[in-house]
Amino acid sequence: MNPFGISSILKEGLVASTKLGYDDTWHQNVIYRCVENIIWISLPQYYIQNIIMDGSKITIKYCNEFFEYLFEGVAFDIVPDYPAHVKVVVHSVHEIVNTRSAPRYDTYLPSRIKSCWKEAKYFCITTNISSGGVAFTAKNEFDYGEDTEMWIYLPDNQIINVQGKLIRKSAKNKLFTYSMQFSDVYGINSKLLSSYLAYLDKKNSTLQFSFFDTIKKLL
Repeated sequence: MNPFGISSILKEGLVASTKLGYDDTWHQNVIYRCVENIIWISLPQYYIQNIIMDGSKITIKYCNEFFEYLFEGVAFDIVPDYPAHVKVVVHSVHEIVNTRSAPRYDTYLPSRIKSCWKEAKYFCITTNISSGGVAFTAKNEFDYGEDTEMWIYLPDNQIINVQGKLIRKSAKNKLFTYSMQFSDVYGINSKLLSSYLAYLDKKNSTLQFSFFDTIKKLL
């Protein structure tokens, strides 16, 4: 895709995920403006803590029901005045078919995982979640296609217990990243999952409301 066509995809007020440099951690952000291959996004404290500078690599991820887009570029104008923002000049765009049946949310939750055929539980970190499954990172290796059971620890100290099958596996820096497709989420666990997804959706809506109610007028 031509980077100069991104304004047909990214509209002001959209909530997207962004990451700085080569960090694997995604953070929710708001698209302030998009003109040709230049995107304005908010300047979160996370960027300051990780020493953002002109030339820092920034990746922006946005999903719709058909595609997932990755916009790769660099920061070239960092504005600390309120509303603080950073301009990103995009050099490349990757378009991937979205095969997921439900919206997913980037989140980072401590979790435990085990094979359905063994008793040993291992620590892992849930990195995104949807009504149909999760992605997680672990030090321990499991087999592709393996049936597993997982406990996801929510910020309010509730625990979601789910079962599912591993449908994706990759390795990087001595860690393994997996995707699990849920096969069993019943009763209170289904209610807890739905409640947490609603909470994440509300956070996104709050970011959008803040942009349209206050920030847009000041840009």
